[in-house]
Amino acid sequence: MKVPILTFKVPSHNGPLAEGFEANEKWRSGAPSDRHKPNVPNGEIDQKDFGKWYDFANCMKNAMQILEGQAYFPEILVTKIVGRVGYTAQSYPEKRPVMDDGTDGGRELTDETILAGRPVGNSNFAKNNIKRLFENVKEDGESVDTQFHGGGSRFIEHKNGTDSLVGRCARFLPVNDAYDIKVIQLCGQQISNFYTKFPTFATNFQLLHQISNICNKFPTFTPNFQHLQQISNFCNKFPTFVTNFQLL
Repeated sequence: MKVPILTFKVPSHNGPLAEGFEANEKWRSGAPSDRHKPNVPNGEIDQKDFGKWYDFANCMKNAMQILEGQAYFPEILVTKIVGRVGYTAQSYPEKRPVMDDGTDGGRELTDETILAGRPVGNSNFAKNNIKRLFENVKEDGESVDTQFHGGGSRFIEHKNGTDSLVGRCARFLPVNDAYDIKVIQLCGQQISNFYTKFPTFATNFQLLHQISNICNKFPTFTPNFQHLQQISNFCNKFPTFVTNFQLL
């Protein structure tokens, strides 16, 4: 069996490796001091917050915003009327793209054409934003002018993940802070076979947790159907019991 290699493992840690907020000019006064970013453009993160993780975090932020499409960066005017329950929304595709300038109606971009009949994200307003984001995500040989559908991830990435945007960000992980881990599939395959043979069998959390622990400690261990059934029966009968390695 071919053992796959994963490369997104980082050393064990408590809490986030780094954290911070996007800059927003509205936070530059009257907000917690850690949100004051007077020298950082709106929508960008502060290198001081992320340190050596900055390039990776910035790439991930941009990749995820591309995947959100126009849900994150609207190009069409949408008005909402809030009712007692929920709200009624109306969009205006007969208008040109609208930039959010803080007013109720936004600012219509008169140098654009109307949105009706065009693919989502096809306005110059949207494409220029994507170009800015992709600049920090693209790999060597990729054009910064690559176009992405504004409908979001299901229109952008192949379902098998071969063209993953966030996958491009792995190259920004700090050297020596991420390392390869081997995935042991023997126990997982046995559990899969067990469910194939007994599809109505309901495994509890204790069983899964214990099998996971023993697989991690003894990676060459291969439980059989009888073993799984016995552990399950025992866990079901004594749900608070913590199985030890010797017993298994």
